Order: sequence, then C-alpha cells, then structure tokens
Amino acid sequence: MAHLTLDAHARLARHPEHPDAVTATITGSGAYAARALLSVHGFQQADEHAMILDRIGHEEPHL
Repeated sequence: MAHLTLDAHARLARHPEHPDAVTATITGSGAYAARALLSVHGFQQADEHAMILDRIGHEEPHL
C-alpha cells in the first residue's frame, strides 16, 4: 500500500505592521492540510499562501 506524503511548510513571523499579529506563509503540495490546521487554531486566510492570527498574548485596550 502506498503512503500519502504531505509536503507542507508553514513559516511563522510577526506581522510587519501589527506587532500583536502573526503571519503564516504556507508552501508545498500539502498546503491545504496546513491551512486547515492553522484555521482550527484561529488563523484567518489572507490569500492562497498566507494566513494571519490577530491579537496574540493579550487584549488590546479599546479606544
């Protein structure tokens, strides 16, 4: 029986304009699996290869 191999990579970094946000850049043939897993953990899809997680670590004060 052949084994399915997923080749998905997610590079995490701080958002350049919002220090309390994290971006995930997703590459590889199994990117759909990485997007699904990240979405379960609160990431929102920005485009085909990027997802964003807002407000990490603490609540921001409301102005």
